[in-house]
Amino acid sequence: QHIIDAPGNLKYNIANDFLKKLPAAWDNTKCLEAEMEKYVTIARQKGEDWYVASLTNDARVFESLLSFLPAGNTYNAYIYMDGDCPSEMKFEYRENLRSTDKVTLPMAKEGGFAMILSPSMTHSSPLHLKYEAESTDNTIPFGVAVKSDEDSLCSNAKYLTSIGKGRSVTFRKITVPQSGTYAVTFY
Repeated sequence: QHIIDAPGNLKYNIANDFLKKLPAAWDNTKCLEAEMEKYVTIARQKGEDWYVASLTNDARVFESLLSFLPAGNTYNAYIYMDGDCPSEMKFEYRENLRSTDKVTLPMAKEGGFAMILSPSMTHSSPLHLKYEAESTDNTIPFGVAVKSDEDSLCSNAKYLTSIGKGRSVTFRKITVPQSGTYAVTFY
């Protein structure tokens, strides 16, 4: 297994802890679903934990029973999935899942997800806060222009341009749950 990216891009990525703990060897592997050149979803077991990963070409909704889990056990789900933009990732935590439960997750075009199903609560749950500077009415906030792009999946197809050369964007009233060091990512 190999992660292709610059170390600086991974250092503050919300999936950093997940990637650090990803096993290199597995006890069991199951294909949950697959259609050639369309999508694939694989579940792999290491000890009591199950790792489920899926990739898709077209936008779709993944929907599956967790029937591969041992009956009677309760699991917590740590889910890393597509965000609103192609380079954005969201995190979701769900608890008390059983083998009789169904998981439904939206998947973006050329997107996917990775999920840990674990009886323990020791996996990280990253905090992800999102702030946007774009205006919805094409005004010029913060001294920079707002442009539209019908093909953009982000920010209601609007984005800021012309930042730099004396023009800047300032975010105020950013609230975090506790003091500490936080990474800020701009898209």
